[in-house]
Amino acid sequence: MKALLAVAMLAAAGVAGLLLYGNRSEPATGGRPATPADSQPRAAPPADTHAPLPDIEAQLRGRARMPGVQTDLDRFVSLCVARGNDVVPQLLERLRDRPDIVFEPRWVFAERRVKGYPTLRSAYLTALILIEGRDAEEALRDVLDLTQSVEETHQIAHGLLGRGARGWAATAAERALQPGTAVQRTTRKSLLEIAAEADPAETSVLLVARAPRGNDATDPTVLSHGMKALPLDMAVYTGQTLLDDSEVTGKAKKRILRDLCGREEVEVFDRLRESMQRGMWSESLRLDVAYAAANAPAFFTDPIRYSMAKAAGEGPRLYQVRERYNRRLQEVEQLVAAALAHLPADDARVLSLRRMLAKHRQRLGPQ
Repeated sequence: MKALLAVAMLAAAGVAGLLLYGNRSEPATGGRPATPADSQPRAAPPADTHAPLPDIEAQLRGRARMPGVQTDLDRFVSLCVARGNDVVPQLLERLRDRPDIVFEPRWVFAERRVKGYPTLRSAYLTALILIEGRDAEEALRDVLDLTQSVEETHQIAHGLLGRGARGWAATAAERALQPGTAVQRTTRKSLLEIAAEADPAETSVLLVARAPRGNDATDPTVLSHGMKALPLDMAVYTGQTLLDDSEVTGKAKKRILRDLCGREEVEVFDRLRESMQRGMWSESLRLDVAYAAANAPAFFTDPIRYSMAKAAGEGPRLYQVRERYNRRLQEVEQLVAAALAHLPADDARVLSLRRMLAKHRQRLGPQ
């Protein structure tokens, strides 16, 4: 009897254990059986991509010269790029309405890219440049229209050029041609190069329209740099237009001739000779083109290239440099002769230029 009672108690305990195990293992899924997916740890919910960006301005104000600022800005830019188009409105709002912080007194560009983050706004612009998509591009265009900073314009223009965007080159060229400080001259020249690469025709139109005329004493250095920045045909056409314009200042024309003669292409001298013979150039302009051609930078840089090729034993390179040098010298001699044809052979200026060309003939040594 006791044995039967013990067996009954063990059976009851077993049933209770099964019921208890079943209740513990049943998932809260309305009674459906557990699946492998249900038994895996659930991932944390994604971060709110629409949450406000960190207030980097408040974090860095007062720390402009402290170590680690550039690293903090790097992290902020990386965060913006990771969140993508969702943060574009916030970046644009900050660029429109929020104050700036200067971290470096001078912007430095290396291969057209801004080095580091000289200002807080430059970090916002870097983020917009790195974020792909139409929204970021439109935001860059908006800031380009609003800013008056040639440095910010340069940063934006280079970013838009990299995207293959169109329709902004005129604004960039206009900004490059505005008066600026001597420190900004290199940046303005580079900006003009970017505009010329993006839209040569539009840049040419701006150069002709903004050339100093009459009593305008504006420094033409950046404008004349367009003669180097534009493709050869467009540069020669633009130069011809300005050289034939009697209202363009003599200082601007002299700079234009110097920069045209500073090009690497030998063909430019033949083009200038044709322009001079077709146009009604004054005596002073004829002398300017003669001196600009005779002082072409290549007459001084090619001998250096020649010496380097000779030291390296580069026979084909030696031939190429000499052949180009001789062609340039021949074209320049013809241009100078045409420019000075109205002067007597014993004129001091004629003799001076002849001596200069004779020295050029000796620079590479014997054939």
